[in-house]
Amino acid sequence: MNYFIPKIILTIVLLFSLSAHAVTMGRIPSSSVAYAIYDIKQKQFIHEHNADRPMNPASVMKLVTTYAALDTLGERFRWQTQWTSRASIQHGVLDGNIYWRGSGDPVFNAQALSDMQNQLKKKGIRNISGSLIMDRSIWSHVATAANFGNDKGRWFTVAPDPHHLAATKLSLSSLCESEDDENCQSPAVITDKKETSQSANRFVEQWRFLGGEGVNQVLDGTAPNDAKVLAKHYSPPLSEVVRIMNKQSNNLIARSIFLTLGTSFSAEDTIEIAKNTIKESLSRHGIDPSSLVLENGSGLSRVERVSARMLALMLADAYQQSFSKTFIDSLPIAGVDGTLKRRLKDMPTLHLKTGTLKNVRAYAGYFLPNNRQQNPLAVVVIVNHDGIGSYLHDIDVLTKSLVSE
Repeated sequence: MNYFIPKIILTIVLLFSLSAHAVTMGRIPSSSVAYAIYDIKQKQFIHEHNADRPMNPASVMKLVTTYAALDTLGERFRWQTQWTSRASIQHGVLDGNIYWRGSGDPVFNAQALSDMQNQLKKKGIRNISGSLIMDRSIWSHVATAANFGNDKGRWFTVAPDPHHLAATKLSLSSLCESEDDENCQSPAVITDKKETSQSANRFVEQWRFLGGEGVNQVLDGTAPNDAKVLAKHYSPPLSEVVRIMNKQSNNLIARSIFLTLGTSFSAEDTIEIAKNTIKESLSRHGIDPSSLVLENGSGLSRVERVSARMLALMLADAYQQSFSKTFIDSLPIAGVDGTLKRRLKDMPTLHLKTGTLKNVRAYAGYFLPNNRQQNPLAVVVIVNHDGIGSYLHDIDVLTKSLVSE
């Protein structure tokens, strides 16, 4: 009996040292990091640390918005933009006002605007004798992104607007997911800064370019309920929009989707409805949202919080849902694309949403092994610490160590 005791003790010590060696925090203070690694097939956590602590996730919060949107709106959801009027059309003249009912479509662009104006032309309209009325009633107001005053005017802080007009451009310096992002890529969508005025001005300019006349002035107002639809445009499906959002970490798209979750044609608070919709979606699938604090659903926030445990359980549930492929395909692939193109290049089995603020770095997503003997993992790593830029290598090493066998 005594012969076996040293061997047992040695085995325990060896297993402990292997486990301790496997998870490598490097220079990251233990109190500043939270992580949760969940084996999706075994339905159990294999690594966790500070997993119940509410942390600022930065843009990883977009995954919560994505989950609730796919669950609530559905992958095929499309925004519908309408131009309506009560006026009659006589001899090529729309004899009155035209109303632009803003839908909050975050990828509505100049081509969509041109297509809608061509619909007016096909109806025989050449002259709009009245005004262009911009109807913003779809949202009661827009959720804040407080305390980003130093970044005012930068593309990632542009607020959503019901009449958003996106421009398709490429600019190497424009896709920074936050104020302190070392990963700048070429964005799929860049936004104009003055939403309503820019959209209205572009309407008038493009109408003139197409040979149209009239539009005496631009006003804010509400479209009459009995107005007839003159032109309409459907956005790409939500499945495509969330891919742009998460691959490129587009704050405006995330904030627009968040507000869409709160859309109500009544006096109710859009933001509160959106928050409740997201929490109800999580609760409906048995995920406790008590650690979740929302501001605008994009992670461009000093106040948004979530626990690593909640995120990991949400990711595990998303993996089992009918929308799982859309959800997973929206995530950047390590060393391949999106905001991970220059990170974790030796780990293409990691599909992770990144999160970046001055004092935040975060990863959340999946480890999807090629080896069938390994199980897929839900992966969440969040670090909140001053001067976090010096820990980037340590965060990557920690993440890899958490998923390595």
